[in-house]
Amino acid sequence: MPRRYPANWQSEIVPAILARAHFCCEGSFAHPACRAAQHLPRPLSDPGWSPHEPVVHLTVVALDGVPMHTDPANLKALCPRCRTSTEAQRRAEMRRGRQPRARQLCLF
Repeated sequence: MPRRYPANWQSEIVPAILARAHFCCEGSFAHPACRAAQHLPRPLSDPGWSPHEPVVHLTVVALDGVPMHTDPANLKALCPRCRTSTEAQRRAEMRRGRQPRARQLCLF
């Protein structure tokens, strides 16, 4: 299922969220102190960075997974590492909400 973005996503929403974040990553639950700056080299001391991506490219992510929900509280500027961990957490929460736990009898 393709994701739908508002018409003003690239022209208004993304620049506003990046400006709010001062063009730095806003961090994730796994990396709350991450402040990687847009288009700057990645810190060599950080083991989480991929050597195939020499500079940081921030993306704006809808925390609930629905890009049409453009409330600023639902949007975050994230580096690839924080985006991956944020989306993995969201997917895990969705799985926990939908699937019964192991050895739990499902009545319906």
